[in-house]
Amino acid sequence: MNLARKESGTSVRGRIKQTKRGRPALRRQLFLLAARWCMTRGLYRSEYLALRARNGGAKTSAMCAIARKLVPLLLHIMQTGEAFDEMRWCAVHDRVPSRAA
Repeated sequence: MNLARKESGTSVRGRIKQTKRGRPALRRQLFLLAARWCMTRGLYRSEYLALRARNGGAKTSAMCAIARKLVPLLLHIMQTGEAFDEMRWCAVHDRVPSRAA
């Protein structure tokens, strides 16, 4: 989930793109999962908006940062075989559940 920009000397006008390091299918799935969790009612929506505000509205870098944060969560779920529990996740990480009302 690295980002790179084509640069040549003093020219830094290239678009920031995701690098091709790592497994393509895993990168894609992480990016899609991050996109889902950054939607209006997603768990990481507030962090996504904060990252965009901090980085001048850069959507790709904010989405990749969220995707990188999901890796430990997914690894834990895969290693323990536990089902994902949104309420427990929110309690541990001081978040407000997205469906709270």
